[in-house]
Amino acid sequence: MEKLTVLGLDTNLFIAQVVNFTLLFFALKYLLFRPLQGVMQRRRDKIAQGLKDADDAARTLIEADSRRLEIITAARASAETIMSDTKVAAHELKKQLFDTAVKNSEGLVEQARHKAAEEFEEARKNLSKMALDLSQTVVGKVLNEVFTPEQKEEILNKAIEKIKTSKTSGA
Repeated sequence: MEKLTVLGLDTNLFIAQVVNFTLLFFALKYLLFRPLQGVMQRRRDKIAQGLKDADDAARTLIEADSRRLEIITAARASAETIMSDTKVAAHELKKQLFDTAVKNSEGLVEQARHKAAEEFEEARKNLSKMALDLSQTVVGKVLNEVFTPEQKEEILNKAIEKIKTSKTSGA
């Protein structure tokens, strides 16, 4: 200890300072350093967690962007398929409508022909009747001047019979 005195140190003061330093060291270690170390560790953990979350978010964003592109590609393919199917369906519908229109028009033409034939037959009958009436009138006037009423009746009946038989055989 004398060596310490030679160096200009007071032994009692030195020991008191070592004890004070040791007490201060342990007091600061337990009261300040450990809680500060805990706060610093929690902060490091929080920063590490934030970095990990940021990496996870970046990965999730990349995956979401990739998934978005896949969905858009699939939607485009689906839309093209739908458009193609719609075009085919529209073409088939157009063909069906055209075929139906042709059938309907053929039916209408056939109905018109049938109606025209009926009207033609009706007109022919009316014309035959008018010709018969006209013939009767002409023959009646001629016969009135030339024949007696009994002869006239007989000739008229024979003429009517001939016209009727020719009408039924000609029809």
